[in-house]
Amino acid sequence: MDLLVCDLLLQGTDATAVARELARRENPTGVLVLTTETNRAFVLEAIQAGVRGYALKTQPLSEVIEGIMRAASGSRYFAPSLEVKAEAIPRNTATTTDDPALLGRLSRREREVFLQIIRTGSSTREIARALSISVKTVETHRSHINRKVGVHSPAELIRVAATAGLLGTRPEAEPVPDGLPALSVGH
Repeated sequence: MDLLVCDLLLQGTDATAVARELARRENPTGVLVLTTETNRAFVLEAIQAGVRGYALKTQPLSEVIEGIMRAASGSRYFAPSLEVKAEAIPRNTATTTDDPALLGRLSRREREVFLQIIRTGSSTREIARALSISVKTVETHRSHINRKVGVHSPAELIRVAATAGLLGTRPEAEPVPDGLPALSVGH
């Protein structure tokens, strides 16, 4: 089995979007995420996207190699420190979430847009390109996200994400975006 090993956050997209796109195209290539991100919401999103594995850059190299070998052979691998239980892994790629307080309010595509906003600070145009959807569709999703989460500005959305623990930690070398993304609030 072919295996793509990539970081969770990629230029203009992320590993979950890549895994979903490969599945949509019925491409058998598996995806193993190799990242520093341990936030439960991001791990669950990756699992729900159908990744074969999720390894951490902080793991010993031997464990990462073991994970790559298991994922490449068609098995699943998740870093032991993530404590991923078998019941968390869906039998299909339909997304669900155990976070009814925030992510559970959003549709699968709205979660993708939301996570692009808070993970990368991407603009509407960048999100549209990354998710292969129109700018207008992204604007519609942003409007729905604002309504469902109960916010009226990008700053409020980021604050809600931070309060829910969804911002996670950024590696030291990764720059923090200078500004917040523009967010459409109209219906």
